[in-house]
Amino acid sequence: MKDKAIKFEPLFKSDKDWHNNACINWSHDPLELYIKGYKEAADSLVKKVIQTKGKQDSLVYPICFLYRQYIELRLKEIIRTGLYYTLLRGYLETKKPGFKDVWINQHIMDSKGYKMSK
Repeated sequence: MKDKAIKFEPLFKSDKDWHNNACINWSHDPLELYIKGYKEAADSLVKKVIQTKGKQDSLVYPICFLYRQYIELRLKEIIRTGLYYTLLRGYLETKKPGFKDVWINQHIMDSKGYKMSK
């Protein structure tokens, strides 16, 4: 008896209905897309639980995870933006860089050039 190959539909594919295709990295700040995505997904699950008055036991952990990711990324964005404007203001006032070893992309380097963040 021959084994029959299982045919799978591709997970991602182009289609004529381009209005329903997700646009990846269309923003000037991809981090904002992630932040909004986690928040909208969590809000959608909460709305579903409220509307159906059910499934809260199985959805509580995904909801908490999504909100946690949203909060983490939002805090990173706040820190990144604050650091950027602090460095910019310092440079505009003194015409010198505020810090020698700080990168705006959230990595701090030690004296040997190794990143100090996790």
